[in-house]
Amino acid sequence: MDSESKAEIKTIDLWTMLLSTIRYSMGRQTYMPSLCIDMCKMYGHYLSNHQKSQIIREIKREVELYEAMNKTLGAECDHKTWKDGYQELSKHWQLSQNE
Repeated sequence: MDSESKAEIKTIDLWTMLLSTIRYSMGRQTYMPSLCIDMCKMYGHYLSNHQKSQIIREIKREVELYEAMNKTLGAECDHKTWKDGYQELSKHWQLSQNE
């Protein structure tokens, strides 16, 4: 099997994997924040507005929680990636950040 092969996946499973990856990656100091945002952009068109909104809400909530504690969600660059990321996803998916 090569890296270009495709797999069929149910939308609910895709959403679960995206959401789990995001939750696991929050607070980590790695390349994962940008990878998570990129994966959401790439596969988000398969998700319902409710599922997209939940992803945005969860990222936004964590960013705001850490800011309220005067901390960063991972390193400063990771925090910026998450903060910019949920705003980019809102625009990319044409959703209000309050949905």
